[in-house]
Amino acid sequence: MYVTAKEVAQHLGVAQKTVYKWARQGEIPCRRFGRTVKFSIEAIEGGINGQKSDRPDVCREEGIR
Repeated sequence: MYVTAKEVAQHLGVAQKTVYKWARQGEIPCRRFGRTVKFSIEAIEGGINGQKSDRPDVCREEGIR
């Protein structure tokens, strides 16, 4: 399930700006859907628990603004 940066920020208890910063740095995975950036809660929680995703991180490759 893909969610917005705002929802990720609320889930993790951080600022929305921090979510975008982490995405730019490749610390959390994200996907682009047109001009919209979405995040997979499952992938983020998997990363927190030490699991690695085999899918490429589109936001890091293309850059997120």
